[in-house]
Amino acid sequence: MFGDIVLQCGQNPSIFQPYWDIWKLFHKTLLIPESASWVFFWAPVVAFTAMLIVPMPIPVTNFPLPPCPISGISSVAA
Repeated sequence: MFGDIVLQCGQNPSIFQPYWDIWKLFHKTLLIPESASWVFFWAPVVAFTAMLIVPMPIPVTNFPLPPCPISGISSVAA
């Protein structure tokens, strides 16, 4: 039943592995074809910027929220 299982004694990646991966990603050579339009370069920049800007309005403090005008129940963050 368990004859096909092979024990692999590898090591886990370092706790710094995500930072090394990000470092490697941002230091890669930029490869853009000569026939590519400006959209080829700017589309990922716009998408990445949007992903950083979208969560900014989410409150991260204990500032009290205004009461809900629709149901009369105050919207209290837990």
